[in-house]
Amino acid sequence: MDRGMIDAASSSDGAPLIDSSCYAKNPGKYFDDIWFIHHVDSGEVVKIDFRSRFGELRSWQQLVAKNIVFLRCEGVDNGFATVQSPRSMSSTYGNIASVFHFMNSKFQGRLLADLSESELIELVIHNIDGSIARGPTVFSRIRLLAWMYDLRYAEHRLVPEQYLPASNLSGRWEDLCSVWVRDAGESYADWRAGGSFSIVPFEIALAVLGYCFQLIKSDETKYVLAWFQTERRLREEGRLPSWKTAGQFFSNFGERSTCYGSRLKAWSVDQVFFEELCKCYPNVKSRDQLPLPSIPFAIGTHSIKSSITRKGDHLLTACYLAILILTGIRHSEASGMARDAFEKKGADYIFASNIEKTNHGVVTDRHVSAAVADFIDVLDGLGGVGLTCERRKELFSYFRYSFNSQNQPVYSLNKNAINVTMQVNSFYEIFLEGQGDDVRNYCPHVTAHGFRHAWAEFAMRRFDGNIMPLIRDHYRHHFGSKMTGVYTHNKVELSEYQHLGRRQIFELVSRYVDGAATLHGQLGEFLTRQADNIGLVEMHDKSARDATIRQIIEEHVGEPIVTPHEYGLCVLTENTKQLANCRDEAGIPRTQTADVDSCVGCVNSCIIKQTDNKDDPHFLTLKRRLATYRAEAQEWQGNDLIGPLFVDGAQKTLRALEALVRKMEKVDV
Repeated sequence: MDRGMIDAASSSDGAPLIDSSCYAKNPGKYFDDIWFIHHVDSGEVVKIDFRSRFGELRSWQQLVAKNIVFLRCEGVDNGFATVQSPRSMSSTYGNIASVFHFMNSKFQGRLLADLSESELIELVIHNIDGSIARGPTVFSRIRLLAWMYDLRYAEHRLVPEQYLPASNLSGRWEDLCSVWVRDAGESYADWRAGGSFSIVPFEIALAVLGYCFQLIKSDETKYVLAWFQTERRLREEGRLPSWKTAGQFFSNFGERSTCYGSRLKAWSVDQVFFEELCKCYPNVKSRDQLPLPSIPFAIGTHSIKSSITRKGDHLLTACYLAILILTGIRHSEASGMARDAFEKKGADYIFASNIEKTNHGVVTDRHVSAAVADFIDVLDGLGGVGLTCERRKELFSYFRYSFNSQNQPVYSLNKNAINVTMQVNSFYEIFLEGQGDDVRNYCPHVTAHGFRHAWAEFAMRRFDGNIMPLIRDHYRHHFGSKMTGVYTHNKVELSEYQHLGRRQIFELVSRYVDGAATLHGQLGEFLTRQADNIGLVEMHDKSARDATIRQIIEEHVGEPIVTPHEYGLCVLTENTKQLANCRDEAGIPRTQTADVDSCVGCVNSCIIKQTDNKDDPHFLTLKRRLATYRAEAQEWQGNDLIGPLFVDGAQKTLRALEALVRKMEKVDV
């Protein structure tokens, strides 16, 4: 398509289809109807015909689809290359087809910019057959609309704004979907808990983690790791047995009845293996005293369930999933971890991972439970070399010996995405074999990424008074990121939230009494006055003091629901929730989506200023917000149009923020 044709291209209503001001920034390839997309991770080349791939789309809809796919790709000489996997791109294609199909049947002749928030939700909440789509499906379609919305501000936008949504639903889609779910006669709680974002239910994550611990401490695993250590020694000594001899050894450990030469070789392997087993069982003096009478594996390929290869893969995947649960990192981070990613510091462990998605690829140290040590030991014991060897580059890899050659192939979960999916599915099937049918029905399958949410739930149950900034920092989300709320929202039942809320308030008051924090905001100052009036600071009997704090909570706070924000806590009680500044037209507080302008000055607000020389995320965030408001006030001061709007609205927040920050700064004097 040449430049003249671009200028002439228009929709049926006369509006230009192409924003020609952006043409110089983009290659002519964009205007081809057929693209060949090269998936660099799998080597697969996929042909996409935009005239038919997404059904019967209007011309402007095809161009929006191209623009979305174009931003997922990098231009090359012979087509387009993408770092996306075929599976994720196929999901994108399917969502494009679904959204536009429903738009053309429901809102024929209208443009995306004309649709309201509720109408946009109609595009994603229904399947083509009219049924209500499940949470993960809706989220992926919302993400597609968010990409379209973001195109308004993207450098490589090639379609006019009128073809793009005018609303960003990213932070509100669940609330907007609730009406449709309830109208369909479904339980919103069941719909939301049905696997949105591929979440592995917390109970299942705990069960998988428990299984991993049980597995790595089992006698069978000790035998497997002892054999890997045997292989190392035999190879280093040049005595690794042939396939035939190894097979005899596996089947007749300690009981030799073959010809003398083979029996002698097998006996020497027996001896090394027995010595390695004695390191695991130091009190054993003979084979008869070993817990397992025979070797619990056999020579064989990966297809044989009892083979040493399958046992090694199973252990590798167990360590992989356990570390995902204990760290909360993305599976892409874990798969790319270096062999020395974990380091012991005193009684604690830290780990380093390269966070491409949210931390600009900066290698970052974070803390992890010391329970990870057991899994690191297993990873160190797998394969032909240990984690300290330079030949072993990746943490989740090991060397598979080949008995009839000097070949020592490396198997890695990072080899490609298919390896991870295949091993996780295989591992989970074996896990389910030891569970009841109710577990399979409750959670029939899992994904590696789904375990990421378990870490946030662990953190919520071990609350230390300021959980949201800690979760945000651990996940390396940016300030104000809506994704942090995704990992904390609807994770526990109401009664558990109330129980957690009482614990949180108890800890906050205790920290104030101990001089480790000051409390601000209307609720924080109220709690401080209660503590001062009773004289808690001077009370030296800890048990009496704790009982008094619980009595204060019982009388004045009751059954709270605490919602953490980066700038403070929202503490909803039965008596104060109807006073929340963030309540909607129906009087329901929208605490999850509330911002600082509604929270500052709210009767439910409690803000912590730490005084024990620890990092203070609440205070830092408030100062950043204050600086932003001040800058906007200066910018709008001389603007006759925007200035009055600022005076009527945001200036009230500015004054409240200034007063709050002044109070918190006095703590440092």
